[in-house]
Amino acid sequence: MKLLRTSGAALLAGGAALWCACGEAPKPVDSGAGAGSLLPPGHPTPGGGTPAQGPVANETRLAGTLTLEGPGFELPATTIFVNVRPKGQKGPWLSRKYTMDSPSIAGEAGGPRRLDFSLRSADTQFETFNMNGLHDAPEGIELELHVCVKATGFVDGATLCEAVAPFTKGKQDYALTLTAP
Repeated sequence: MKLLRTSGAALLAGGAALWCACGEAPKPVDSGAGAGSLLPPGHPTPGGGTPAQGPVANETRLAGTLTLEGPGFELPATTIFVNVRPKGQKGPWLSRKYTMDSPSIAGEAGGPRRLDFSLRSADTQFETFNMNGLHDAPEGIELELHVCVKATGFVDGATLCEAVAPFTKGKQDYALTLTAP
């Protein structure tokens, strides 16, 4: 009796495999060359095209300087996340992370360091993460600039320090000081 069940199961599995294997062989997908892109501006186009390098209509750009003080910035795994997010929320609209070996960080170990940061909603270098692909700030939502220093390169790592400032579209002179214990 056990032999019949095993044989029936093997026959059923073999039949299912044959049924799933029916049909035509996979075909390559057309790259869509020559067709207009349905992707938001600033994203790569199919076929290896490159996005425009210039400004995008309603694009959001901001920049500033962070002064980094304290021994927490001496650890190589320390990571700085610069975000634009809805006020009081955790999930960002725009986000960029900087590690301590970033060329954007100036200064010597043992003293204060300086990070010149920038975020761009249509970042052609893909350094800024844009959560929803929109380039203009979402309407009707109060946003804030949030800087969070983590002990690791992961957002769920231990937070060493953080700072918040009101968001102003196009502001290029943010100046915040962070002290990491």
